[in-house]
Amino acid sequence: MIRRLFKKSDSMAAGASPDRDYSWELPAPARLDRVAEALRALLPTGAVIVLESSSIDHEVEQSVHDHVVPATLVIRPGISWPRSQMLHVRVTPEALRVLGDLITGLPAPQICSHMYAYSGGDLLLEWTDVFDDPIFVAGSMPEATVAKFCDILGVTPVKGPRAV
Repeated sequence: MIRRLFKKSDSMAAGASPDRDYSWELPAPARLDRVAEALRALLPTGAVIVLESSSIDHEVEQSVHDHVVPATLVIRPGISWPRSQMLHVRVTPEALRVLGDLITGLPAPQICSHMYAYSGGDLLLEWTDVFDDPIFVAGSMPEATVAKFCDILGVTPVKGPRAV
């Protein structure tokens, strides 16, 4: 009975997740006030940022409400228990301004636990334990784009993607 209770469901195991061998690994930035600007430089038009938390904060939900879109990519949750909630936020200049205001105005755990970004069917970014742990950026992202992202954040990649 206990095994069944704590066993991951098939839906929890399914979903997009990064191939960390074929990803850029970046350290968490020291200055969070540059995150929204860096995301603007990294993500293509039409991309979606996903905020994951075990319980989405009401202020965060209200702030991004006008930018929330239906999920078009299933992402493997970073939170197993309790079941997480995910907000899929369309990347626009206004949505990034709102996100930037949240990041600089609220304690990090209030915003989200994990952050992802995708475009089409491609997961482009995974940041578990957001604002503290490393950021993983898809190896398919152009090197110049990743370099600009790093420059804005003031970080140097820990590792680049391995060729596959």
